Amino acid sequence: MLDVLRTLFRTSFTNLSFLKRRMMRLAVVGILGGGAAYAFGVQRNATVGGIDWSHLSLTSGVGFIGGFLVGATMRLFLKVALMLGLAFVALGYGLHYLGWIEFPWHSFGDAASDIGRVVERQGESLRTFFSGILPAGVATVLGLGSGVTQKPQFDDDTD
Repeated sequence: MLDVLRTLFRTSFTNLSFLKRRMMRLAVVGILGGGAAYAFGVQRNATVGGIDWSHLSLTSGVGFIGGFLVGATMRLFLKVALMLGLAFVALGYGLHYLGWIEFPWHSFGDAASDIGRVVERQGESLRTFFSGILPAGVATVLGLGSGVTQKPQFDDDTD
């Protein structure tokens, strides 16, 4: 079980597909190019047609990488939470079946509605985070989608 968790954590952010590797490299080049333009003070030279390309490349690169990290972390968190939740449900059901514990079924509805309200509040703060802090919306959404679809690769070799 520990090897499975270690592989899950290790490969959630590595072992990228060809397309994701290319997009990640493009984002890093954008960050380096835009950052270099700011560092050397050549933003005016990078403005073409009224668009500041250095700022656009910097924010797009940061947005893609930030979105990828958030997406991969969300996928990892949801997988681990699902595994732990299913383990606790199975344990609770087993103990209830043996008669060692008795569940207060009437209060589970209240707990579920409380959880729904908390998730709604946290979802609002997550939306505010995505719309305010992470720059370059299209690159962020693309990175988020790449991170969420990043699948861990389990192999036979143990390092």
